[in-house]
Amino acid sequence: MRVSRDRELPLSFAQERMWVLNRMEPEASPYRVQGVFPLTTDVPALERLWNALLERHEILRTTYRMNDDGRLTQIVHARSRCRCRCGG
Repeated sequence: MRVSRDRELPLSFAQERMWVLNRMEPEASPYRVQGVFPLTTDVPALERLWNALLERHEILRTTYRMNDDGRLTQIVHARSRCRCRCGG
């Protein structure tokens, strides 16, 4: 069942766990995978790729906040296009 994204939503247990762990050890990065790999210099292709990821995975558009009642909630932000900037 699809839930409206126009209101505050409670966190799942997994999201709440990750939030608590991050508050306990902000410098820890157990869920990040870091690596270096070459990227194409085709900036329009990178923009299409990144915007497709944002469109498909709403967690990349989600932020957490405490509401006025002191409950942790998630806010799924509206879809928007991003632009890549390349510096030299």
